[in-house]
Amino acid sequence: PSLSLSLSSIMDIPKAKKVKYAKPKDVQTSHFKLVAVGGNRYSCEFCSREFSMTSATRAVSHLIGGKDIATCTAVPSAVQLAVRSMASDGKEANAQAAALHAQHKKATGATKQANIDLYYGKSADASADLAVAMFLYECGIAFNVTRSEAWREMWQKVQAAPAGWMPPQYNKYRGELIDKAEEAMREQLVCR
Repeated sequence: PSLSLSLSSIMDIPKAKKVKYAKPKDVQTSHFKLVAVGGNRYSCEFCSREFSMTSATRAVSHLIGGKDIATCTAVPSAVQLAVRSMASDGKEANAQAAALHAQHKKATGATKQANIDLYYGKSADASADLAVAMFLYECGIAFNVTRSEAWREMWQKVQAAPAGWMPPQYNKYRGELIDKAEEAMREQLVCR
């Protein structure tokens, strides 16, 4: 009887969740709270220590130990292991990118400038892709909008805009531009 009681009590213990982070910002948003709006002082959810956080990597350093910031003494081991794993994955990814870069340079004989242009071009593309994706996610816009002709036409017009062009502000969308869009739609209907 006492054995079954102890087994049932063990069965009721919830299993620890496996924690995984993709990037330092995930660590910051998961375990640190902004102390004052508009500032850069954060509080660790484990040790309640407050400190200035100029980058998300300081959050990682606080949880796993690093220079120029006190190490958290109350972080659970599962969280610490997950943060260490994310940090080491990032170092491995950087090492792999450097190896690929060296192979490319050796194979093509590319100049440093060509390599820099290639790197920043891909980096800028990835950054733009992520910015558009975040816009869709945060605004709750359905993904199928990216299959529409209007989507492609919009991006062609944006790319053709002069350098430094910025989208209009709220009032222009709800006033002048809504009137122009209505007029354009009426003209399209008349042509059909």
